[in-house]
Amino acid sequence: MESRFRFRFVWLALLLGTTLFTACKHPPVDPVVPADAATQSAGMYTYSALSYDGITVPADQTTLKGTIRIVRQTATTVAMSINIRQKADDSEFIVGSLAEVIVADNGSGKLSLTYKGDPLATIVDNKLTIAGEDEKGVSFSLVATR
Repeated sequence: MESRFRFRFVWLALLLGTTLFTACKHPPVDPVVPADAATQSAGMYTYSALSYDGITVPADQTTLKGTIRIVRQTATTVAMSINIRQKADDSEFIVGSLAEVIVADNGSGKLSLTYKGDPLATIVDNKLTIAGEDEKGVSFSLVATR
């Protein structure tokens, strides 16, 4: 009889324990939605280097200064304000504003920016790179860091 009492007690304890543990409510977990490409690219970038002819020169060793500001418009478009000037006389090197710049996530943390179908810039690891050509036909890359 005593073993029968223990058996019932064990089953009752298991049933009660199961009921208590399964009745606990856990707060719902919201899935983390990754930021869209425009949100990832948005921010203020400060001119940090200039590359040409295979040489990269830090900003403090060039005659240029400035910033590039990117503002999200939609999930896939941004507005850009570029203000890169000469240090000596504050004359314009690249100055202007663009709207509806298309931003695409190329994977592996690389974003590409295009304007009216033409490649404009890339962003990798918080570094924005704009490829261009000066009036003498020399190719260069301007780098700005967030």
